[in-house]
Amino acid sequence: MKMEENSKSDSKVRQVGESRPLSPYTEALFEAGKTMFIESVKTVRDFCKYMISVCTGAIPIYLGLMAFFLPRNYEIQFWDGVIIALPPIILVGAAIIFVFGYFPRQTETSLEIVEEIEKAIQEPLKIRRRFSKAGFLVFLAGFLLAIISLVLHLSPQSS
Repeated sequence: MKMEENSKSDSKVRQVGESRPLSPYTEALFEAGKTMFIESVKTVRDFCKYMISVCTGAIPIYLGLMAFFLPRNYEIQFWDGVIIALPPIILVGAAIIFVFGYFPRQTETSLEIVEEIEKAIQEPLKIRRRFSKAGFLVFLAGFLLAIISLVLHLSPQSS
């Protein structure tokens, strides 16, 4: 094992064995790994962006279906009102969670320390994944509650 001085900084570089150029296969693997990593970050952001639209778009659809199925002279009792109002509230909550997953993260990183670069990349990705999972679970809860609410009040309008 030989030690070489890095001419641009005071850090030392260790070289194990002889240095050889990378084979085309190894270069392709590195490129594929790089692409997969970049795409995973983009995919999580795109999913959050898409789900914001889905959550906010589901609210008027739900309210329109409720307006269609509830008779015009239907008197909403307190608990009926709660059951009817909860799905849109939960869907707004899911959209807010997805917004937190979509927003860019700012971190201060030294580009000379590999561990800091890895941390600056991995931490926001973990946070985005958590927000996307939490948002999806909240969305499912709101969606299921909307279905239950529609089924409970399922009676075509009698005008």
